Amino acid sequence: MLEAVSFSCDIGKITYSAFDFTGITSGEYTFGALDSDYVFSASNQLFTGASYSYTYQVALNSTSVVGTTFGLFSTGISTSQTSPTQKFSKVLSTTSATNPASTTAIASRNNLTQTPAGVVDFAGGNTGPVVFNSTVTRTAGRVDIISDSFSLVDPNTTIPTPGPLPILGAGAAFGMSRKLRRRIKLA
Repeated sequence: MLEAVSFSCDIGKITYSAFDFTGITSGEYTFGALDSDYVFSASNQLFTGASYSYTYQVALNSTSVVGTTFGLFSTGISTSQTSPTQKFSKVLSTTSATNPASTTAIASRNNLTQTPAGVVDFAGGNTGPVVFNSTVTRTAGRVDIISDSFSLVDPNTTIPTPGPLPILGAGAAFGMSRKLRRRIKLA
């Protein structure tokens, strides 16, 4: 068993903590952040057992902007092997202390067919802490890489909305096409 219950990691606006791994003893674990997207991943797992599971907790930390909430989460699983037949899956579910509705994302690989990471929207207003629970099940091949990702929604980030110019441009293009059709008809 790989256990890191006392380990915590601050990245940007969030804190990872309370890790617990059961059924796996190796792998290189990394954390990443790009803008409002966060990723926890493991590589070089070389897992050929039947299954393993893990849990951890994510919470907004003191550097978070008031009103920041969790947006979407997803999961992934893959291998570097192409032969023999690969068959494994990963289920990631979340539960929040502030909004107890549980949500689930699933990723799988069956031989060369990979089902992309499921993307699930967190319940509205979710500010954490969020507990992530995952189970990896393998019946053939080798699991090398797993990943869990989520995004934060910052209330101070504005999403650009189209102004009147694109709408006027579409109207002008429609008018020009009518004139062009009329000219072709007359010719």
